[in-house]
Amino acid sequence: MTSTTPILDALLTRRSLKPKLLQAPAPDMQTLQLCARTALRAPNHGNLPVCRFILIDEASREKLGELFRAASLRSGADEEKAARRAGKALKGPMLVGFIIRRFDGAEAPLDEQLITAGAALENFLLALQACGFGAIVLSDSCREDPELKSALGIDPDETLCGWITIGTPASDGQPVPESRPEPLGVWKM
Repeated sequence: MTSTTPILDALLTRRSLKPKLLQAPAPDMQTLQLCARTALRAPNHGNLPVCRFILIDEASREKLGELFRAASLRSGADEEKAARRAGKALKGPMLVGFIIRRFDGAEAPLDEQLITAGAALENFLLALQACGFGAIVLSDSCREDPELKSALGIDPDETLCGWITIGTPASDGQPVPESRPEPLGVWKM
């Protein structure tokens, strides 16, 4: 299906690119901040700050890898698996953490807060694409490690949802054809 509007084309062609398909340059700080501001435009019942992004400074990525390794070992991983996890901190030109915050007892129930966070993340990814960058969101079991979360300044009422690897697509490539069933159904009475 083709579209006649640029926004629909962007939505229908968005795809995740593995870190090995991303190369330098990554967005500069001004572009990254602009893309992050698009997250604020997600539908948000209660106008709650349900998510935030943490850019991992290039000089700090090796230290993050050490934190990944230590968290892996604490979870019972062997040295080989811990070393592989440590290497994930260095993949791709840029790494950004995606954090969500829960507001228990807020007017907006938790499921609405999570929907807002997901919409905010999608806005961020679409903005990156509009600026010529590719990205992928990846998670790992280490993201729940209390020492890792503490080192990153993640509060107890926050969750590290995943890592966004960002860069310039190595090639234009074609979007993967959609194979999932149509998401729209009709209810009749």
